[in-house]
Amino acid sequence: MAVELIRQLLSLFGAGCILLAFAMVQLRRWKPEERRYNVFNLLGGLMLLGSAWIDRNWGFIVLELLWSGLSAWSLMRMLLPTQEAEVGDERMG
Repeated sequence: MAVELIRQLLSLFGAGCILLAFAMVQLRRWKPEERRYNVFNLLGGLMLLGSAWIDRNWGFIVLELLWSGLSAWSLMRMLLPTQEAEVGDERMG
């Protein structure tokens, strides 16, 4: 019974995070380039991945792995300096 409750909570909160991010972009309150958009997508994807893993639902496991991976990749691109920025800094200094 506890596993079922955890699975349901993971799926509800995960879906809520992804849907909130989607709605905020559609309403033009957030931009897809913003960190919070990708954070909500990453958290939602990981929660849905946990729910899918409990059920061994392989289609959703693949979907949420890719969803979370792309969100994490986007966040890393935002957080890590790019080579272009470093080259620009060297030219300035």
